[in-house]
Amino acid sequence: MSETIDKQISENELVVSKNGLNFLKYSAKWANFLAIIGFIGLGLMVLGGLISIIAGASISRIPGMQQFAVIGIVYLVLAVLYFFPTLYLYQFASKTKKAIQNRSQENLDLGLENLKSFFKFLGIFTIVVISMYILILFIAIIAAASSWR
Repeated sequence: MSETIDKQISENELVVSKNGLNFLKYSAKWANFLAIIGFIGLGLMVLGGLISIIAGASISRIPGMQQFAVIGIVYLVLAVLYFFPTLYLYQFASKTKKAIQNRSQENLDLGLENLKSFFKFLGIFTIVVISMYILILFIAIIAAASSWR
């Protein structure tokens, strides 16, 4: 079925209307804004993570303060995870804006490919998070049931 759809699209070249181009242009502007805010947030996450690691290492002699280093490492790991969707969103915005300015099908395809990657990443990440919630819920239920005995 997929081959049939691909064949139909290649035979009947897909044309983006003026309204469609305006919607893409508007979406690209907002995507660019959100990506820039995302990169700023990434910088703050990395900075906060490094500060926490340094603070945790310098006050590790105080009981209970080792958690600062762990929190810093978690921040850095989350920053790495957050980097990819932010990059995909930025690339969608920049390629789509370039495609509209230059009437470039290649740039539009690259922009839409990055949009696809953005949503794919978020979809997989959402599945992982929901799975973790379900696992934590089962562990909590088992722990609660075993403590009642």
